[in-house]
Amino acid sequence: QQQQQQQQTSSSSSNNILDEYQNNDQLTDRQVQATASASHSHILFISPKQRGNAVLEHIRNVPTQFLRMVPDYLFSNTQCALFLSLKYHSLYPHYIHRRIAELQGDFQLRVLLVLIDVQDNAPALRQLNSLCVTNRLTLILSWSTQEAARYLETFKAYQGKDTTSIQPKRSHLYVDQVVQVCTACPTINKTDAANLLGQFGSMHALFTKGTPEELALVAGMGQVKVTRWYEALRKPFSKRRAKERKKRQQQKQQQQQLEQEHQKQQLKQPPMTDSTTTTTTVEQQPSKDEQKYPAAGVTMAKNDDPALSPPAANDDDDDKEE
Repeated sequence: QQQQQQQQTSSSSSNNILDEYQNNDQLTDRQVQATASASHSHILFISPKQRGNAVLEHIRNVPTQFLRMVPDYLFSNTQCALFLSLKYHSLYPHYIHRRIAELQGDFQLRVLLVLIDVQDNAPALRQLNSLCVTNRLTLILSWSTQEAARYLETFKAYQGKDTTSIQPKRSHLYVDQVVQVCTACPTINKTDAANLLGQFGSMHALFTKGTPEELALVAGMGQVKVTRWYEALRKPFSKRRAKERKKRQQQKQQQQQLEQEHQKQQLKQPPMTDSTTTTTTVEQQPSKDEQKYPAAGVTMAKNDDPALSPPAANDDDDDKEE
């Protein structure tokens, strides 16, 4: 009972503070943020400037309450949003600059929710994108009032939560990891992934030895699945890499063709004739003088000058010796 009484008193006091703020402009924005986050954490606070906005008609999943404040929407004491229509921005281009200057640096997450309701929107979006980067805002685009309302509801529903709620759960089991990798390929479901793993035994064998003929033998793998799976493993992701790979393959094929033609030409050439062999043998045989006087023949071959050659033998000396 004491806890219930304390909760009632705290809620009544916070309501009184909000009522006082609505009737008193002297309270600061920080006091409003602290009061709103402490007392009504589940409520999406809306500025009275947004009365008549068609987006409010589609906010149904979170409770709303009007509160005089600087931002258009208040998610928590550190998160807020500004709303802008491109049609209104084309009429009053300086409006958004004034609203951003009023925010100052009181919020960590500052969202600029833009409703695209004009046809020629590219120049305005480029300008707003540059403006958000300069002033530390997150730019969110919506093409309808329903979509804008869903963004506001999602920001409010997930405020104060970490990223684990939107991150996929990863399993440490080998089979689950294989199934996750295989199902990333289009037309491959969990049953096909289990059949592929049972057929090849491991991811290494599936990636390296999985030919189209072997893949077609797996249960449930038709021609379309086999083609897409084989192309997903072999086909390069980049167009530039694909062109370079194709060019290398063409150069390799041309080189192989040239080598084959060269081999064919060598086979077609006639064998060497006997005349050529005889001439080479005759040239290699020494002359008679070289056989009779080998030393003189060597010196004559080395010294072409006759003055340096040894003197010729005399016939008279030979007769005397005899």
